[in-house]
Amino acid sequence: MAPPLLALRDIRLTFGGTPIFEGAEFAVVPGDRLCLVGRNGSGKSTLLRIAAGQIEADSGERFLQPGTTVRYLPQEPDVGGFATTLDFVRAGLGPADDAYRAQYLLEQLGLTGAEDPASLSGGEARRCALAQVLAPMPDIVLLDEPTNHLDLPAIEWLEAELASLNSAIVLISHDRRFLSNLSRRTLWIADGRTRLLDSGFADFEAWRDAGKTTLINLLTGTLPPDSGAVRLGTNLAMVTLDQRREGLDPNRSLAETLTDGSGDMVSVGEEWRHVIGYMKDFLFTPEQARTPVSRLSGGERGRLMLARALARPSNLLVLDEPTNDLDLETLDLLQEMLADYAGTVLLVSHDRDFLDRVVTSTLAWHGPGQWIEYAGGYSDMMIQRGGDLDRKALAKAPRAKSAEKPVERKPAARKALSFKDKHALQTLPGRMQKLQAAIAASQARMADPQLYARDPATFGKTADELHRAEAELAAAEEQWLELEMRREEMERGRSD
Repeated sequence: MAPPLLALRDIRLTFGGTPIFEGAEFAVVPGDRLCLVGRNGSGKSTLLRIAAGQIEADSGERFLQPGTTVRYLPQEPDVGGFATTLDFVRAGLGPADDAYRAQYLLEQLGLTGAEDPASLSGGEARRCALAQVLAPMPDIVLLDEPTNHLDLPAIEWLEAELASLNSAIVLISHDRRFLSNLSRRTLWIADGRTRLLDSGFADFEAWRDAGKTTLINLLTGTLPPDSGAVRLGTNLAMVTLDQRREGLDPNRSLAETLTDGSGDMVSVGEEWRHVIGYMKDFLFTPEQARTPVSRLSGGERGRLMLARALARPSNLLVLDEPTNDLDLETLDLLQEMLADYAGTVLLVSHDRDFLDRVVTSTLAWHGPGQWIEYAGGYSDMMIQRGGDLDRKALAKAPRAKSAEKPVERKPAARKALSFKDKHALQTLPGRMQKLQAAIAASQARMADPQLYARDPATFGKTADELHRAEAELAAAEEQWLELEMRREEMERGRSD
């Protein structure tokens, strides 16, 4: 393999007292096609920013081959400070780059080059930033959700354009087909560490599920064993919650999904409830009853799947990564629902805290074909294993790599909250409430099925406003959570 153009080694980063990375690493070689995958909050965007040189890790090494050119597309690009979009794109070109390529890319992305960057919508600003990143044909292109705001023809064009580049590409995207078509290697980020699959995203899920899905299928009787026997209880009523949300019809409304289109009542166990009341149990508002599933966020779809699953009579609930895309409020709701569930829960999750709060028994992988049951949750399992994640067994997993070098770290000193931090802690809840109201208003407008046909410009503007408000709410929630954790640390420090 050729020497790397860019390499991250033993990256360690702590955010607000919480470890984000503990030995993360990857390398980019010429012509690479690498995608970063992991659940929301795993640190994909943060690791890409470290690779771009925008964030400095607490420890570890970032190596960039001298003379290597790197371009980075963030999720929320800033295109201000230029008279026209063409000026903005040309500002990213080097002396030897083709100036006409800037105009070509803008036109392919639906812009003329004469637009005022200050007046662009969120989608137009992203297209403009994408053109600036691609125009110089750099050695490495780092792309964070490049298909956001793009329609299907633009996504197909971008896919073909990226495939034709000689540049190495590192990519984050929620578009599974986009990842499958472009990637040749996959970096999985989980629990602060990275594992490399020397194959594209199309092979990732089967590799990640490294016998987990097979074990579930064996336990539930879906798959017969080669030898031995599986005995299922009598009168078994099983409900499965799929992490991919594939059982949802995107064209049905939220209420129709829960009632199966049979009116305003939903059968919950052995009783009938009005769908609006049942929706409220899962943090939905009455105004969302007519919202199409296609308009729901990832977290809302997760809640809808949970609501539908728990409405069915069952005594065995099988949950595959149920915490994916869920916010803290929904996680708390899920924990309460599972605590009140009268049957047996079979759960697959990489969320260590969630496992500690919910499970009473843990099945852990100890290498090919070896599973051992431990009493208690994840932390209990770690204590019984002596705090060792069995790295020797993990190292033997096919085509997987993980950082193992132990590093002695000094405990971080507690940092007092500044006046600005305290002010933010007091005002952020109010700001989050306003953003939630704005999101609800935008969702209500977009729930009108005739809006796009009647006024496509308003539809597009509303969609941009919704995306912007959701992004601002996520950032505000993250900032509030960090400050609240620091405040609690300071209070514990004083009590100690």
